[in-house]
Amino acid sequence: MPALNIVLAGTPRLFGEIVSATLTARPDVAVAADVRNRSDLPDALDATGATLAIVALEPNESPAVFGDLLRARPELSLLAITADSHAAFLCELRLQMAAIELSPSALLQALSAREDLNRSLHLISVQRSIAGTGSFPDVAGTVHTK
Repeated sequence: MPALNIVLAGTPRLFGEIVSATLTARPDVAVAADVRNRSDLPDALDATGATLAIVALEPNESPAVFGDLLRARPELSLLAITADSHAAFLCELRLQMAAIELSPSALLQALSAREDLNRSLHLISVQRSIAGTGSFPDVAGTVHTK
């Protein structure tokens, strides 16, 4: 049994074939399902036990639309590919802890450093240029180039 089962959902046919061929070249990876309709994704995840889903976003759609799915399946990693295939968002639920000084000022500083304390969905954008040289923003928003 492969160590990593993947479900493709709503990806264009050629993209899905390329991803399948690339990933299944590894013996520990299997594309367990390829569903055309994203609404079939939860059933495909249940049927296969996959822990990674690769999905296609609609034009101008935010990967935040998968928040409920990720909250219902905390073990799931989801790679959302933009409609133009120039960016991908890795979406996961993560438990994060940080030690902070126990003082009123340190507590206020830690709380104000987060825009939304209840947000557990972290979106990591990896963008690449048409020329193939990539750039990506880090957590602080600084843009780096490869």
